[in-house]
Amino acid sequence: MLVSYILFTYNHVAFIDAALQSALAQTYDPMEVVITDDGSTDGTAERIEAIIAQYRGPKTIRFRKNRFNAQGKGVVRGTVEDARGEIVVAADGDDESLPHRTAVIVGAFEADDQLQCISSNANVIDEAGTIQRLWHEGPVGERTLANFRVPSMGMLGATVAFRRAVFDVFGPLDHDVVMGDRVIPLRAAIVGRLGYIDEVLVNYRQHSQNMWLGFDSKAGGFERWRSQLARRNELMIPVLVNRIRDLETGLAAFPARSAQLDELLRSTQRFLQEALIERALYDRANLTHRLFLVAKGMPLKGPGFRERFRWAVKFLFPHVHYRRTLRMKRLQTTRAT
Repeated sequence: MLVSYILFTYNHVAFIDAALQSALAQTYDPMEVVITDDGSTDGTAERIEAIIAQYRGPKTIRFRKNRFNAQGKGVVRGTVEDARGEIVVAADGDDESLPHRTAVIVGAFEADDQLQCISSNANVIDEAGTIQRLWHEGPVGERTLANFRVPSMGMLGATVAFRRAVFDVFGPLDHDVVMGDRVIPLRAAIVGRLGYIDEVLVNYRQHSQNMWLGFDSKAGGFERWRSQLARRNELMIPVLVNRIRDLETGLAAFPARSAQLDELLRSTQRFLQEALIERALYDRANLTHRLFLVAKGMPLKGPGFRERFRWAVKFLFPHVHYRRTLRMKRLQTTRAT
């Protein structure tokens, strides 16, 4: 079967040679490599064109180049729409796939026709390519629809692959969705089954420009940390909007699963309301305004109270939350080493 290996790049000139060469070195064929550059300004696109010009192998390469940076909006949607393969393997321009990655993934899909989306383990590497740790240090349990009661549930995008047919049920992603790895796994769980390969198939690079790396307390401190939290929330809003639409589609298409899908739809609607309140909280510098919004969204009792209490600390006493986050990060680093 034809596989589409989709590669997303933005200002990855320091890493693009390794990323693209690892795509072209995949042992599986037939495979097309579909590259999208989101308006890089550091020479990434020019380097991609040079590598393509020198390539003499069997793989088909197609290069989509945005003239201006769209901040990821429409990039995943457009690239997936361009993909012609039955299986789509996702990759980023700062990561490296091991040569047998695609072959192992195709084998897993061929062995289970209910499998709709799959991820794998990965090595976490630094900017120089030195291995730091495994992404999943322990066992990974089966992931089902129930896992999506957590709004941030998804898969590590650098390791994801999925059947293109999932999109035949739900249509294209919403234009504003940047984090496809938070939407596509839910679609797959509605249609069939999610899978995991307990094998390192990707070197996932963490560096200063990672979307999800977090923050460096030595570089920007509190203000940078706060702006990254706000951006994460902003990125989740279109994810939740798309999930709601997909769950509504799932309710119509799979009535036998209506009880589970309806419960998940109601919780996702609640997550969206909370994310919209958080957006307003990030926009309100005035303490009185923040206090009003927190009070409006906080239940007086019940299972949500404890979580809202953390929410109140986060927005009414942000420096306290920041210092606690620093302590937790130092503790995690100590445990990892």
